[in-house]
Amino acid sequence: MTITLTQSSFWTIIDEDKLIKNLDEDIKIKTLKNLKLENLATILYQYRFIVDSHANHLANLISLMPQSELKSFLGEILYEEIGQGKFANSHLKLFDNFLETLPNYNINQQINPEIKQLLDDYHFHIFHSPLNYALGLAGLGTECICQIYLTALFKQLKQNPNLKGIDHQIDWEFWLIHVGEVDISHRMRMRQMISEFITQGSGDNQQIIQGYFKSVEFWDNLFVIFNSMVK
Repeated sequence: MTITLTQSSFWTIIDEDKLIKNLDEDIKIKTLKNLKLENLATILYQYRFIVDSHANHLANLISLMPQSELKSFLGEILYEEIGQGKFANSHLKLFDNFLETLPNYNINQQINPEIKQLLDDYHFHIFHSPLNYALGLAGLGTECICQIYLTALFKQLKQNPNLKGIDHQIDWEFWLIHVGEVDISHRMRMRQMISEFITQGSGDNQQIIQGYFKSVEFWDNLFVIFNSMVK
């Protein structure tokens, strides 16, 4: 039997404030503060595979969406993600610019097998799930959760003593976008538009929740793998 949740109950379950608080204390995140530069470079290059896949995940979600304000908003986010018509402005290129300013950066690094398996599972769910599950996974999930995780990660990077000495050499533009007002605004607008989407009768809040927690699981497992790579 499907139980219809109220808006209040829905957002109580999708508790981003709790996630933010938990990440501030999460040892998987906090250990990054003290990593050597070569270990940081290894982990951050692996994150590149996540950045590279995000535009395709958003594009697939958009293809599933009915014509709506939410679909237009997702299109706006995708347009920014791929550089607004200029690859040099794409988030993937901005992340590459960051990586290239790191010491010990290895452009020929292969994807870690565990991260490949994690991404393959994510790919399967984003491309073979109904609309509302995909919305929870890539919209309310990764598009919003990514901003929270990147903010927590950025905080640790800026405190890492091995990076502090070369801070002025690092291209931080990718990070400043994702921890700043632009992405915070995206996260707030996403929540508002999903609320409206559900209120209009278009959204199945149970499936959105299932997709959202699949995304939470993905991000948590990603940082478990990151930690295992540098032990």
